[in-house]
Amino acid sequence: MRMPGGFLGGLMGGVINSAVQGLAKEMEKTAQQTRSVAEVASDRISSSRRVKQRLGEVTVGLPMSQSVATQSINGRVSKTVNLLLPVYNAAGAPVAQAQVLQTEGQYQDTTK
Repeated sequence: MRMPGGFLGGLMGGVINSAVQGLAKEMEKTAQQTRSVAEVASDRISSSRRVKQRLGEVTVGLPMSQSVATQSINGRVSKTVNLLLPVYNAAGAPVAQAQVLQTEGQYQDTTK
């Protein structure tokens, strides 16, 4: 019995499967980068002398908002991770939000 789609259907299925696998790998890589940026920011905020002077001991929560963008201009690729993190005091009450922006590329690598 002949399968619907035949050769073309099988070919398209392989192409789609490959594209989905590539997308999944890229999404996992992006998620890992986001976690890494959030961890570095959390450590810097929690250990900041200025933050401790103004707010006391704080903890940083999981991102409330996040975006990741990649661009290529004239062959130069840069990637930007933008996070909005909640900051809590020792009692667990929200006291601030921290916006974290990391841009990396061929000639840039900054975390603010």
